[in-house]
Amino acid sequence: MNRINKYNQIYADVAQKFGLIMLAIIMLFIFYIDFKSYMTYSEVLIKQEETQLLSIARIVGDNMNNYLKQERDKIDVTFARQNESLTEIHSKNKYLLDDSFPLYRGYVLVDENRQIADLVVSGGNIKKNREKIITGMKQVSLDKVYRAEIEGKHYSEADKEYTLYIKKTLKVGEKMYTAIYAVNMSEIYNRIIKPVQINGAGFIYVKDAANTIMMHPHQDEIGTYGFHTVHENTTGNPNAFDDLFRWTNYQKQVAEGYDVIQSYRLYNEELVPESMIGAFTKLYIQNEEWTVTAVLPMNVLSGPLTQFITMFLLITLIIFLLAIIGTAVCMNIVRQGKEINYLREINSGMEMIQKQSDEIRNYQRVQSLGMMASHIAHEFNNFLTPVMVYVDLLEGDETISDENHELLKEMSGSLDQAKQLSTDLLSFARQDTGAKLSFMDLRDETSKAVKIVKRLTPQKIKFESEITEEDIHLYGRKGNIEHILLNLCKNAYDAMEGAAIRRLRITLQKKDDEAVLSVSDTGCGIPDETIERIFEPFYTTKGSRQGTGLGLSVVKNIVTSMGGTMDVRSSNEGTTFIMRFPVTEDTKENQISRIAAIKRIAIIYNKKINIERIEEIFKGSTYRVEYFDHPAAVISLIQKKKNYYGMVISAYDLPLMNGVETLKIVRRLEPEIRLILTSDEKITEFEWYLNNGYFDRHITVKELYKELNTLISLDKMPDFPQPNGE
Repeated sequence: MNRINKYNQIYADVAQKFGLIMLAIIMLFIFYIDFKSYMTYSEVLIKQEETQLLSIARIVGDNMNNYLKQERDKIDVTFARQNESLTEIHSKNKYLLDDSFPLYRGYVLVDENRQIADLVVSGGNIKKNREKIITGMKQVSLDKVYRAEIEGKHYSEADKEYTLYIKKTLKVGEKMYTAIYAVNMSEIYNRIIKPVQINGAGFIYVKDAANTIMMHPHQDEIGTYGFHTVHENTTGNPNAFDDLFRWTNYQKQVAEGYDVIQSYRLYNEELVPESMIGAFTKLYIQNEEWTVTAVLPMNVLSGPLTQFITMFLLITLIIFLLAIIGTAVCMNIVRQGKEINYLREINSGMEMIQKQSDEIRNYQRVQSLGMMASHIAHEFNNFLTPVMVYVDLLEGDETISDENHELLKEMSGSLDQAKQLSTDLLSFARQDTGAKLSFMDLRDETSKAVKIVKRLTPQKIKFESEITEEDIHLYGRKGNIEHILLNLCKNAYDAMEGAAIRRLRITLQKKDDEAVLSVSDTGCGIPDETIERIFEPFYTTKGSRQGTGLGLSVVKNIVTSMGGTMDVRSSNEGTTFIMRFPVTEDTKENQISRIAAIKRIAIIYNKKINIERIEEIFKGSTYRVEYFDHPAAVISLIQKKKNYYGMVISAYDLPLMNGVETLKIVRRLEPEIRLILTSDEKITEFEWYLNNGYFDRHITVKELYKELNTLISLDKMPDFPQPNGE
């Protein structure tokens, strides 16, 4: 028995030592796993934050670019009509400056000899603002520009801020003037960049092409190349600022990127090391390169990292305690000589769900020129209607003299022109918005339109047409071909007014997979200096009393909406407009192939979309549907994996950003993807975004379930039109 006890004791000692060694090995392994997991998680978190910062920099850059374009468009719209006097220019500019206060420091109007014709100073510091306006007057060239353009900027050493200059050529009578507007770049920062919050500690700054900081939350860095050029290196390490120089050079070499930067911050007059996560992208403001940079201190991520470490240490401690208890129990069982049956193993697992942190804010939605034109036209109509009624009443008054009747006729003619301008504005703003593309025969539509054009063609013009006998099918909108031909032929009539040979010719041919529609005239042609601008809205060579400059812009937008292209060839012997449209055969096989191209669908939902109902619709189908309650997750996936989704369906009401802004970002990342916007009801404001390609379809939530059933059943082609007509 003693021998047995002795052997048991020896066995117990060996088992105890073995157990301690195994426990030490297990602990080392666990700490190694903790360390590797921590490093992996840190890298993932940093990479995720870099991607988010890059998205923020892109969006801020787009918003700033669009905001400046909107201000230039506002100036152009303000002076779209002929100016009768300097007093009228002064009044318009005074209203413009007051409406955007305090964005503008003021403006100056100079003649061709740089003599000041008008000067308006805004803001509280009249003296300083006046100096900056005069500086712009001396700096800006007086080359004629009929659309407002950004030309140069000036840095004030005393104020530590930049002034941006916008100029526009104005005509009063036969005399030309140049209006120069001084824009406060600090106010642009306050309106566009400052509201963007990046985890409460990050910030955004903007550099110009010379790598000089123009906008920054720390004013002492404006006008410099950065922190390392403002503060003296007092760290004792001559290479302390090397990484900041590396970051600056990196920004010069690539269009956009991100990295971790070893920087410094000033604390109690001492330089303290600080790691930063930075991301930047470049944009072009009127051919000048600007760099938008978003940075975030690394210590902001200490919260999630601390939580991660605490959780893993807690797990390690639990495992360690369990190991000690298990070892003690085993040793106690061996010492007492009791039977060891089995030790029950304890399995514990913890699932960690890390929701993607998204800092994309709800930026300013850029107002489009079309929407603005629509608003102006509606207000214009409200003012015109009573005037037209009064003129009609006065024309029927027999007590008015013949001379006054002639004046009334002139007033009536001017009102008709104003009414036509309003109609053109509405046509430009609407452009058949919201209409669905339908399958149609282009030959049939063109033949009908040609008959109308032929009846309207003056007798002094020889009309010719050549329409193919082949059926040409494509996706378009009923009446659009008639609209196109009437606009182009009306311009042709005017162009041939003084021509010796007057011939108008319309042809339609099918070439391979294209339909080619052309309109030719023998008029005076289009000068080379204006041919590049004829499709611009409001650009006209006929004068404000004969044209609005919207006809060709509307025509080109209609052609583009049908998936086509439009070219113009002109000489002193005439002009030819050539439109090419993709031909489509609406066969069952084509329907199925287009649907089959969609393999994966992303649905960004809110509380109003019934996910259970959608899951039931797709049950048993070959489509893979993924659901997201936040748009950042979808944007991140599309950034990393091109062609990952064939379709994205988004609700309008989403956290941090709406559905229109979400689909706009997705369209930029993946131009060919099919994008569907859903809302509780049809909203007319969305039609402009639809026509300009931000998304492919706008439907209500109720219609969504019906369309998805159609997609699954393949009974008929679902109405998800693409830019090429699909």
